[in-house]
Amino acid sequence: NWLPRTEPPEVGAGGPTVYDWSARAGAAVVRPWLVRPWQEGARVHEMSIVQALLEQVQSEVERAGHPGRVVALHLVIGRLSGVHVDAIRFGFDVLSSDSIAAGAALYIECPKARCHCAACGGEREIDEIVIGCPDCGSAAITIRGGQELLLQSIELEE
Repeated sequence: NWLPRTEPPEVGAGGPTVYDWSARAGAAVVRPWLVRPWQEGARVHEMSIVQALLEQVQSEVERAGHPGRVVALHLVIGRLSGVHVDAIRFGFDVLSSDSIAAGAALYIECPKARCHCAACGGEREIDEIVIGCPDCGSAAITIRGGQELLLQSIELEE
């Protein structure tokens, strides 16, 4: 099910990068970057998300009337959101270079979802969608959180 990629995703040219994903990209030079076939189309989806994010950042900075440059963006991307965080980081690196967020740090929080069971009252963190309570098996469950896709904050230079 895995397709080897012979080249890693491109990482920003020159100077240190501003987020930890670059270290993993460096490791990808040594060993092939592996993707599942269904992930090939996913990167296009994330690129459009990054484009919309950059447009939103531009709009918010203009609305605030702040003349400084963007220093950092803080995102919340839930683990059940269906969004690939590495693809977001790659897309940000590629698309932000010609934007108001050029050179900005990208911080991403990835909260887990919680499964609450009405039958046994149990609640636990989950990494993937479940159809029954992990404790008692009941289908009377509610999934809370883990599906966020938010621009939490924008840090601007003074």
